[in-house]
Amino acid sequence: MDSKKKRKLPCSGNELVDWHFRRLIYILENKVDKIFVTHGPLRHPDKKRKRLTGFAYLFDVDCGKIHRSIIFVSGDKKQLPDKTVAAMTLTHELLHVLLPVPEKDILRLENILWKYFTQEQKNLIKSYLPKHTIRKQPDEIIEE
Repeated sequence: MDSKKKRKLPCSGNELVDWHFRRLIYILENKVDKIFVTHGPLRHPDKKRKRLTGFAYLFDVDCGKIHRSIIFVSGDKKQLPDKTVAAMTLTHELLHVLLPVPEKDILRLENILWKYFTQEQKNLIKSYLPKHTIRKQPDEIIEE
């Protein structure tokens, strides 16, 4: 028998929402190498003037399956005033890792899921956000 105990994740009671939640936690624990929160505004790696709230750098992609990723979340207080909004952004970027669908579909699913997540589920996602911030931008880290 497997010596690892399976951890009990909080549930909302909605099977579809809970399935998505379990997938998001799986991605956080197995597919995301690092999560960074920037000290100030987050800039698009290719378009420096464009401000972002979040950015998922997907690499090690094999036949549409993503094996590894790095996620950046803006630490700019004007864009993301509190940890709840930052957690929503993290959920949004995780959905990009999970589903290869257009941005408008990701936005819709993010809003639906966040509406039905319990406070306990939201708090668990918030707990994955690092406490410290970095001054580097995605292009500086990706090049390293």
